[in-house]
Amino acid sequence: MTMIETKRQNVIKQLTETIGEEAAAALMESIPPFDWHQIATKDDLANALQALTAEVSGQFAHVHGEIKRVEGELSIAIAEQTAVHSTQMQSLAEKHSTQMQYLAEKHSEQTAAHSTQMQYLAEKLAEQTAAHSTEMRNLAEKHSTEMAAMSDRISGKVDRAFYWAAGTLVALAVAVAGAVATGAVPF
Repeated sequence: MTMIETKRQNVIKQLTETIGEEAAAALMESIPPFDWHQIATKDDLANALQALTAEVSGQFAHVHGEIKRVEGELSIAIAEQTAVHSTQMQSLAEKHSTQMQYLAEKHSEQTAAHSTQMQYLAEKLAEQTAAHSTEMRNLAEKHSTEMAAMSDRISGKVDRAFYWAAGTLVALAVAVAGAVATGAVPF
């Protein structure tokens, strides 16, 4: 029989009259406010725990199976993607290798062309240097000859001037000596 609140209040009232208020309160605190059939026994708890354990184990087994299935699918997907990427990488490597080979050949051709141009320019420079060297040697020889001729002309003029001056001095000395000897010195 379910004890409702009014019955509980009646019991408290009767107990208070019989054993006193403090004892009635203590006694009522030890009586639960629900029916005794609602209290779980150790067997009830063991049965509930066993049912819960079985349900949890079943769920874990299901989850474990799902994880294994997903792992298998992921392994297959990863393997497929790896194969696709490997093929793409190989294709890119071949493409870049071809491009690099083409660029290396072009570079080699350009280097050879530049080398030929540089050799041609070096030969032209050597020819022009030789021509300028010959011109400079010819000019030096010409200037040397001209300088020698000029030096000879100047030397001849200096010699003539020297001989004229010397002759004039000798003539003057003879004239002065003759004048002194005759006593006709004008000074």
